[in-house]
Amino acid sequence: MLTSADKTQIENFVIKVRNAGSDEQRVRMMALSELSKVHRRINPQTNEPYAPTTNRSLITEYRNIIKAELGENAPVLDTFKYSAARVTEYRQHQQEQREERHHQRSHAKSEQ
Repeated sequence: MLTSADKTQIENFVIKVRNAGSDEQRVRMMALSELSKVHRRINPQTNEPYAPTTNRSLITEYRNIIKAELGENAPVLDTFKYSAARVTEYRQHQQEQREERHHQRSHAKSEQ
């Protein structure tokens, strides 16, 4: 779920991309900078970085809004996506979460 701050950040990003026009290099650098901001965010409740699943959800929301505002084939979408390294990190995180849940369920059953 998007916070109002997330919505504002996405809206501002779309405006910047729109204002950049056909300057592909500028759009690419803006996309990389925005992705970096997403991945460096800190959860104010825990003072820890947000989980990869949270970041991936936010990036998906960005992409959905970009498609709605700038079109399905907006050039910025070529850059504004998970990199191969981030995909690997995300999959590893997901696997760790599954294993932890499995361990917790197994442990709970053994205590019964």
